[in-house]
Amino acid sequence: MKKKLILTLGLIFMVLSIFGISFEELYLKNLNSSSDFYKAELSLKSAEVEMKRINQFFVPYLQTSLNTFNVVKVPVENTQKKALEELLNQFKNLLEDSKISEELPDKLKDLLEDCDIPEEILGRLENFLDEMPDTIDVETETEIGGIVFNSKGEIVGFGFSLDTAFVEVFGTNIGLSFPFKIYFKGDKSGFYAPWSTIQYKTPTEQTVEEKLYEQIAIVASRDLKKVDKADKLNTEAKYYSALSSYYFAQTNVFITTVEDVFNRCYNEKMIEISQREIEILNNMYETATEEKVKEEIEKQILTAQKVFEGLKASNVSLEYFEFTEDLYNETRNLVDNIISQNSSVSKNTGERLDLKALKLSKEASDIQKKFWFLPYVPFSTLTFSVQPFNDFNWNVRIGFEMTIFDKGERKLAADTMKSELASLTYDESTKKIEELIRGLETNKKTLYYDINIAQINLKNAIEDYERSQDLYKKGFITQNDLTLSEITLQRSKLTLEKTENNLKVNELRLMQQYYVNLWGDKN
Repeated sequence: MKKKLILTLGLIFMVLSIFGISFEELYLKNLNSSSDFYKAELSLKSAEVEMKRINQFFVPYLQTSLNTFNVVKVPVENTQKKALEELLNQFKNLLEDSKISEELPDKLKDLLEDCDIPEEILGRLENFLDEMPDTIDVETETEIGGIVFNSKGEIVGFGFSLDTAFVEVFGTNIGLSFPFKIYFKGDKSGFYAPWSTIQYKTPTEQTVEEKLYEQIAIVASRDLKKVDKADKLNTEAKYYSALSSYYFAQTNVFITTVEDVFNRCYNEKMIEISQREIEILNNMYETATEEKVKEEIEKQILTAQKVFEGLKASNVSLEYFEFTEDLYNETRNLVDNIISQNSSVSKNTGERLDLKALKLSKEASDIQKKFWFLPYVPFSTLTFSVQPFNDFNWNVRIGFEMTIFDKGERKLAADTMKSELASLTYDESTKKIEELIRGLETNKKTLYYDINIAQINLKNAIEDYERSQDLYKKGFITQNDLTLSEITLQRSKLTLEKTENNLKVNELRLMQQYYVNLWGDKN
């Protein structure tokens, strides 16, 4: 098994070494391993969810909440009233029945024959019975924090509600509240959903029904400390800020990947040239006879070794990918195409996503300043609920919130709402962006000068090499001297190429400041 695994890995590495890695594969590899991009992507997803809340009229979501305090009256049939009704009906039947003497005992018969029960007494008794309630409260249930206690203080179950918010209108959440109950003692034991009916017997063996659907309520809740317009602007600002961060995280990976390929190519070739130079200088040192010449060559060797060690050290961090000449050429052509296609890009910073976010935050701050007093308002929420299946029973609740031992929190919140932080942040960010762009433009001009200098140096190196070839042919210089002249020419070519690549990267960073859709951008 181990041999097969080693063989498989060997084949994979052999294939990769033959075909090499493409720029797209390298870019995606770096993108997937970037924590900045991952965080920016999560922030953008979170901001998109918040944007959906404020842009869509119908935004359903579920939340559960426990009842805080509620006294529930359990109706039980009034057996006393029922007995009185039966007694009254018997008296009526006795008075109206012509066969009283035959059906009653002698004492009761004599009493009814001697007494005349007036209709007024019967009427009053009927009115009394009509005014008596059909049910009496022989038992109560109390819910505290969702825990149900009976009238004796025993825990008999749990009650909670499932609140569904369907829409938010001007800061008011509108939805439905569905009751649920769980009993684990007595005849009620079980789980009851909103469509359930709870049946149980009272101590007097009367059957009682409690219909939970009657407690379904339409609920409208309003946060009294919420400034809707400011919250909406802040939500939009958060979205554009997250979108900006996502763009920069992604394009930074792209530009860094380009730089890595360019630098890897330069380092690889310079390392190879330095090795050749050191080898030739060592040969020259061994064949030299004069001490001064040897000393001068030794200085050159030390300088070349210093450059060589520096190149090796800087190349270590770039050895995470397999470098090939094809990868370098592909990257260079890709960057050239991007620059040529965006040569006429708009350079208006006013439409930058980050500045747009800061503008929205500034607008929100201007609105919040008018409501600086809200932290001092003790009323936090206003809730209205109505039960459409229970004779439209309704109630209004006002949430009260006041910190008794305030240590300056309310004043700090009020001062924050009144502050000029958003305006200052916008001004400072605008200034920093202008300075950054100005720095990139200045660097662009400097690189053009560097390219001109490198071109002159290359021209001189070509002339020196051609002169060395003539001298070598005439026998005035050695093969080592000619090779050193060739190395100088190669180094001049690489310096010019590196400077041109630096200019290309600078162009990419300039386009990034104007939010140009670079290659691979997922926006």
